Amino acid sequence: MPDVNFPHYAQITFFIDVFHKMSDGSLSPNKLTSADLESEGVAEKAIFGVEGFTRADCIKKLKESLAKLKYDE
Repeated sequence: MPDVNFPHYAQITFFIDVFHKMSDGSLSPNKLTSADLESEGVAEKAIFGVEGFTRADCIKKLKESLAKLKYDE
């Protein structure tokens, strides 16, 4: 039986790409370089974690965190 009642940790890793948006709404095939991002104070990769008292708690908090990241234009 898995250890569902023990503390759990979810790690989320993002890779960040920034593209120029064309006049027709499409994205340029060229993304900003890591140096471009660094000059703006942004890294190419971001990692954050969510801790829960149990597996279910961790998954619940993970879902809540991901829901906050949703973006609709």
